[in-house]
Parts: sequence; C-alpha cells; structure tokens
Amino acid sequence: MPTERRLNMSTQSQKVLKFEVGKVYYTRFANNHDTIIKVKIIARTEKTIKWIQLSQYKKPEVKTSRPFVFEGVENFYPTGRYSMAPVISADWIYGKSKW
Repeated sequence: MPTERRLNMSTQSQKVLKFEVGKVYYTRFANNHDTIIKVKIIARTEKTIKWIQLSQYKKPEVKTSRPFVFEGVENFYPTGRYSMAPVISADWIYGKSKW
C-alpha cells in the first residue's frame, strides 16, 4: 500500500500560482497592519525572481529572491527570514481586494 500511495502522489499534477513579471504584489507586517510593502516583479527564472520595492521614501534597487511554494502558491521574504517576517504571496495582487 505505501508504494501505491507514493505512485498516486507522484502522478498528481499540482498547479502552482506563480509570480508574473510586471505585476505589483503587496503584504502587511504582522506587528503593524497599517504598514504595507509593495513590490513589482521585473524578471524571473524558474528558481529566482528579481523585484523592486515601490516606496516613496526609498530609491528603488533591484533585489533577487528565491521563491518557495506553500499550499500551491509561490511566496518570498522581502525583508529577510525571521520570526515575524512579512511574506509576499503570489495571490496578493495590489489593487485586487482579497476579501
């Protein structure tokens, strides 16, 4: 039975929602819900994405991140990985309400 289960899992095709070049995504900080981070995806390969943070206070600079998949959606950490780090998710497109 474990062999059958493994075969079934490997043959299932999973659709992953990926970041698209040119779109703007956003997230909020866990400890300050009023603070929003907006990023624009400017280029991508299969394993990396290049993005800039859209801010009126900072000069834009190109950054590179490796996305990870969680529950069928690509995500990445824009400020580094720590306990309460914000996560940019491919299903949070700026301008489209989540609710």
